[in-house]
Amino acid sequence: MCRFNPVEVIEQITYLLFLKRLDEVQELEERKAAHLGKPVEKTYLSRRERRKGLPYEDYRWKRFKNAAPDEMFKRFSEAFHRHHGFRR
Repeated sequence: MCRFNPVEVIEQITYLLFLKRLDEVQELEERKAAHLGKPVEKTYLSRRERRKGLPYEDYRWKRFKNAAPDEMFKRFSEAFHRHHGFRR
């Protein structure tokens, strides 16, 4: 029998909702920049993470939500573990 810790499930769902909201905010910034004819000033991936060469677009909700389940799990696990400082 497989058991899940409800607190962990809630934490993971919350993280997914957080990713979705970040992408909504990013899209708003992109629309504003396009309307004003200026470059996008804000991104939700920090400078430190960009320097690490993380695939920024792979973590955007608009791409993440269309990934195959195994790829979605892989990306989520990587991001979640990186965020919490866990090592595999």
